[in-house]
Amino acid sequence: MRVHLLCHPHERPQKCSLRPLWGRDDVSMTIWPDADGIPRDAILLHVEGPPLGPADRGRPILLVDGTWNHARRITRGLPHERRGLPGFRTVFPRASKSGRDPKGGLASAEALYVASLLLGEPDPSWLGGYIWREEFLARNAERIAELSTQPV
Repeated sequence: MRVHLLCHPHERPQKCSLRPLWGRDDVSMTIWPDADGIPRDAILLHVEGPPLGPADRGRPILLVDGTWNHARRITRGLPHERRGLPGFRTVFPRASKSGRDPKGGLASAEALYVASLLLGEPDPSWLGGYIWREEFLARNAERIAELSTQPV
């Protein structure tokens, strides 16, 4: 799975769930508003959109990384097809001052792992270094097991 991260310039590294993934060969990172290097056929992971699935396999994944307020502003201007990641619950501790975190929203590392599952290419390394890894896997164990028994 090829991943393009579009990061808000003020995203705090200490709060970024993707920091352990920086430097991977299958990940490129761009600082918003520069989005020129992101392929037009990339699929934008988003809380709104039809579910990501095996038919999307082979296309690059685009993930916006930042606070929910920043992500809303960034995604407004992106022309990419959107896909959702239904049926999973985050364990990332949220402290939103606006109270506008979307239902079904996941931390970035969680979203990439779920994307790999939904594409039929489960890759636990997306949760590598994620400090809430075990809690996330436990909270979503039933959904993960359901996907692992479905034909691809």
